[in-house]
Amino acid sequence: MQAENFLVAEQLQWRKVFGLLALLVLATIVGAQQQKSPSVKAGVVSGSVFLITKSGDLKPARMADVYLLYLYRSVKVANANPEDADSAGHAWMDNYNKVMEEFLKVFASPEGMAWSDKLACLKHLQNYQDALSQTRDWASAKHKGWQILITETDENGVFRIAVPHPGEYSILASGRAGFNDAFWVVDAPGIIVNPGATTTVKLSSPAKSCLAD
Repeated sequence: MQAENFLVAEQLQWRKVFGLLALLVLATIVGAQQQKSPSVKAGVVSGSVFLITKSGDLKPARMADVYLLYLYRSVKVANANPEDADSAGHAWMDNYNKVMEEFLKVFASPEGMAWSDKLACLKHLQNYQDALSQTRDWASAKHKGWQILITETDENGVFRIAVPHPGEYSILASGRAGFNDAFWVVDAPGIIVNPGATTTVKLSSPAKSCLAD
């Protein structure tokens, strides 16, 4: 009986030894994989959105929507791989150009000539929203939702957003600053976002602004 107990105890001891060895081997493998594939730290884009009135007053865009649209990792990669240039940033520019072509056709027609200055401004401002909406639909259809990052400014028109994928980005912003509805655009050349670094931008000159009601 004592001999049997001894054998059982010895077997349990060896199992513990083998278990520890297995854990050590697993830890070594995981460590090696982590060394080969280090995690990439997200970059950060921070900035402010505002406009300066004719009188020189600075009006922040409070609670404005801010969009970062991925262009490409680098110009070299985009030139080498056309698929990398098939991005939300380029889709945005294509969509905006198409929307503007249609807008100019209507604007040059008798219907467009009858528009008031305010109506023409508001329709032009709407073109940016339409192109942005089409770009979001494009990203959804292409399964590239990660290429459009969205955030919001605070009461001072300031925003900050983490960017998991480094590369070049266009920035769009839509909101109200003072008594103006406006749309801000920074596209190609956009801004460069590097991993683990903060890129600071100022969107101070709207592409289009219209006096709100």
